[in-house]
Amino acid sequence: LRVVAGGSVGGAGVTVGSGARLEGAGTITSAVRVRAGGTFAPGVSAHAAVPSTATLTATGGVTVASGATYLAQLNGSSAGSFSTLAFAGTLDVSGSTLAVIPGPAFNPAGGDKFVIAANTGGSAVVGTFDGLAEGATGTTVGGGWTFQVTYLADATGNLNAGNSIMLYNFAVVPEPATVLGVAAAGLGLAGLARRRRT
Repeated sequence: LRVVAGGSVGGAGVTVGSGARLEGAGTITSAVRVRAGGTFAPGVSAHAAVPSTATLTATGGVTVASGATYLAQLNGSSAGSFSTLAFAGTLDVSGSTLAVIPGPAFNPAGGDKFVIAANTGGSAVVGTFDGLAEGATGTTVGGGWTFQVTYLADATGNLNAGNSIMLYNFAVVPEPATVLGVAAAGLGLAGLARRRRT
């Protein structure tokens, strides 16, 4: 199911079952429930080789169940260049899996902040992503970067100032060869020091 920019989905509710995916921009006024095995990709439009990004607005409440996936696409650090959910009702992510995908031409930097779920109401986010408690460190899909996650940012990216979900403090994961090289250099220096003492 794709919501197109400027479009709107209403009615009794939207349910995303196992193997299905809800993505796109626009507005959903009914409640959204993503069941285990389903994918919620707010603001992502994957019809191109590099998925485009925008904002999906949800006013009826969103539940991403345990075993479901919440996908965030990062094509840049400026507004509109990464996928965002703007929610006014409840957002429950308890036990769901966060999948963060940087675009092929984008390298997140340490000072970048990405509000992937901007709270336009007053309710706190319910629960946390699987394995990602407040302030915990996660890894992007493909393992290229680590990042921290907070559920207490405001919509403009300030920590401990609201009830939005933000990714921050990105760091490159060293290549295995680099890690081995540093370790080998350390062992060499240690051996040299021992020889000098004897």
